[in-house]
Amino acid sequence: MGNREDIRWLSLKNAQGNGFKITTDDPLSFSALNYEDAELWKTKHNSELPQIFKTQTFLNLDRIQEGVGNASCGPKTLEKYRIKPDTAYNYSLILEPLE
Repeated sequence: MGNREDIRWLSLKNAQGNGFKITTDDPLSFSALNYEDAELWKTKHNSELPQIFKTQTFLNLDRIQEGVGNASCGPKTLEKYRIKPDTAYNYSLILEPLE
């Protein structure tokens, strides 16, 4: 659980050692979870998630994220951390198999 920030590579493998490696020049953030978004949205606490072993992993990659703060309970995000809607954000990555 949890998001990892400022990564330039990651690898995911199964118990047999098969998987893939992602490499990038631009830092990304990622999370790899055993639950679909729909399951996570239905719960308020981790203890409500099914406690069964799942063989699938859901990988989320983000090139950019808005900084903390959204004026819901305090000030807005500082200008330098805001995502600009009129700006193109690009990234590339290399996907390699692992055996």
